[in-house]
Amino acid sequence: MGFILHNMSRQHTIPFLVVSPTSIDVPPLGGDYTVGLASSSSWTASVVPTDVTVSPSYGFATSGQSVSITISVAPNDSGLSKKLVVTFENDEGKTATVTLWQAAL
Repeated sequence: MGFILHNMSRQHTIPFLVVSPTSIDVPPLGGDYTVGLASSSSWTASVVPTDVTVSPSYGFATSGQSVSITISVAPNDSGLSKKLVVTFENDEGKTATVTLWQAAL
């Protein structure tokens, strides 16, 4: 008696979450920066430092198409350089980060 193997082809999407750029140099006065994000599922900005805003802060994936996100950084009057990390996470548990290196006044 033999075995019959069937190729049961199912289309699977490999989970992913990608941001670009992943690192941004920010002057002491801050500013607005555009980041591209592509995801295989819905996503959210899950960790955002207090002196940073992200818009939009969540979204829904559309066939992995990239969306533009604005990251706004407040002026740095602390007297020290800062490392600010924004973390994005999607529904599949994938994460991606944007690191903002902000100089001091």
